[in-house]
Amino acid sequence: MKNIKYRKSVKNDVLEINNLFIEMVKHVNNKMIDNGITPYEQLENGYEDGYLDKFYVDDNNVIFVAEHNNNIIGFISLCLYKEESYVYVDDYCVKEEYRGYGIGSKLMEMAVIYAKEKEIRLILTHVESTNKDAIDFYFNKSFELQEKQDNRLLIKKSL
Repeated sequence: MKNIKYRKSVKNDVLEINNLFIEMVKHVNNKMIDNGITPYEQLENGYEDGYLDKFYVDDNNVIFVAEHNNNIIGFISLCLYKEESYVYVDDYCVKEEYRGYGIGSKLMEMAVIYAKEKEIRLILTHVESTNKDAIDFYFNKSFELQEKQDNRLLIKKSL
């Protein structure tokens, strides 16, 4: 796919990021329902008001976006836990019609670079156990299972 731009998010991106988050939650919730698991209904309308503000006040939380034709088609949000020495992938999504073009891989590469710049050698995240595509993606990116937690997996990548 040509003409994809990658950059650090700015506050004006919040609406598009929220819309993409809603798409992601609906996808995950459908997989949960298919597997008899109670979905995250409280997230179906998007982030709580003000939740994304923390990504625009300092360098400890950051969102990177992928853009095509001036529309955000993917994002990864990262939270730095310096004292615990890890970066947490808070949310991560690529629009369904843009998957398979390496966009998610590029966003993950940006997360790795960010962690290394912060002198952090561990990335953690949670993934729903029903989201097989996401699990496969993460494991193909050298993530490993750290712990199973109810219907979620805590996974890690050492850098």
